[in-house]
Amino acid sequence: MSITGHATAASVSVYVRHAEQKTHAVNAIAKFSARALDAREKARGVTSVFEKGEIK
Repeated sequence: MSITGHATAASVSVYVRHAEQKTHAVNAIAKFSARALDAREKARGVTSVFEKGEIK
């Protein structure tokens, strides 16, 4: 484990798990924000040009 600087394989595993958790959290927030924005736009009656079929 000297390449990563960790003393044991278990410590590498803990580091990777925490790093993945941060990535998953950021992705979840991005998805939630996008859904909230979509819901707000639909509530206001805003549609995209893609939905109208003006752009393919």
